[in-house]
Amino acid sequence: MTGFTVVSWTRPALGGKAFAMEFGLLGSLRVVVDGRPATLDQPMPSRLLAVLICRAGTPVSVDALIEELWGGTRPATARKTVQLYVHRLRRMLGDPDRIRHGAGGYTLVIHPGERDLDRVEDLVRAARATADPRGRAAKLADALATWRGTPMAEFAGLSAVRALTDRLADYRATVLEMRVDADLELGRHADLVGELAEAVAHHPLRERFAAQLMLALYRCGRQAEALAVYRRTRDRLVAELGVEPGPELHDRHLAVLRADPELDPPARWTAVRAAQLPPAPQPFTGRTAELDRLDRLLTDRPAALVISAISGTAGVGKPNPENWHTFKITH
Repeated sequence: MTGFTVVSWTRPALGGKAFAMEFGLLGSLRVVVDGRPATLDQPMPSRLLAVLICRAGTPVSVDALIEELWGGTRPATARKTVQLYVHRLRRMLGDPDRIRHGAGGYTLVIHPGERDLDRVEDLVRAARATADPRGRAAKLADALATWRGTPMAEFAGLSAVRALTDRLADYRATVLEMRVDADLELGRHADLVGELAEAVAHHPLRERFAAQLMLALYRCGRQAEALAVYRRTRDRLVAELGVEPGPELHDRHLAVLRADPELDPPARWTAVRAAQLPPAPQPFTGRTAELDRLDRLLTDRPAALVISAISGTAGVGKPNPENWHTFKITH
């Protein structure tokens, strides 16, 4: 592929004008300048920009750029050609200060928040600070959704791109492990089996995925399959690396063997409706003896002043005001 797109969001530009910029690394390289996709039809300037993006903020020597662009078949005019490519990139970005030249070489300046990778890192930090597994899983799912494919796969032949791609692949796997942990806390093991089986196939030496798949299978009542995952992973580790499984996978294997209750799914969380107020007091009913006594006080007409009161704690059956009898005071 000879073209790419670049996306960007806020930065100073020529003539004091502000352009929006975002650089998209997590898939094919994308750059958008001031809301418009920027396209390079020539492959060599595209390759140069890809190298500078992978090394953003760090000077890249002209010799290193020449090696990336041409390898052992460099032309005699390679240095002048690099200068020409840099000039074209500066015009495309609309800001000569975006690519700076110094004693160490050329440096691409990318401000915080201008890469899609920055958004992923912000979401992961927020997830780490979130105690609620639902919120944590949602943030990590958003982070994973930012990936559009293999980072800058069209420039896979460049050593700088390969190095960045390897780091981002490991980072994405870590983010996925974190999201799976949150989903397991929520009891979503049945939904995870297929995804984890695929993750184990793509990362056969990553023990965390194997341990998570074993747990999901066990909770689905598939103990034998969980043990088979351990055997396959252990055989692969021994054959390719000459090492035994680490403590996490080893302990998970023993726990599955003895059906440890700690592997059981978490209790389903359900919202509890507040219903703590006492019921409304009932009318003064079922108190025949008390009512008779009040009636006698009214009819006997004693010489002394009689004052009657009804007392008792809430809910024992005192009358509501509308049900009170009318008492006569007799001298």
